[in-house]
Amino acid sequence: MKDGTAVVLSDGAFGEPKEFSPIGSVMLLTRPQFCKDHASICVKMGHAMKLAADFIHDHPEESIAILKKRYDKVDEAVLKASYEAVREMTPRPPMPNAEALANAEKMNVAAGFMKQEETLKSYDNLFSAEFAR
Repeated sequence: MKDGTAVVLSDGAFGEPKEFSPIGSVMLLTRPQFCKDHASICVKMGHAMKLAADFIHDHPEESIAILKKRYDKVDEAVLKASYEAVREMTPRPPMPNAEALANAEKMNVAAGFMKQEETLKSYDNLFSAEFAR
């Protein structure tokens, strides 16, 4: 896009394509029993993810400076556009919900990664907001 050789057809940062929005993208997955057995670890990880999401949203210049250290060969305009896309896609607080998980499976079906009959009937028991504080 920067050099004029590409165009955006669909932008996930702005909820496109609409039939898959919102989509779950900021998640930490564990075995079902793990957080029951190690609650303090899950609380700390959830809190760290919340702090990271807050930092991304509240400190754009510092976030870009961190990215520049890691991606020093990426053009600054491209790096900034990438950061802005990630910021738009990062929910506050960073918690999944049933709709976002269902949309992720809808996208997998549309892409041919799974069959419709393999999708779940409910996503309600797959996530918890208990640890995202």
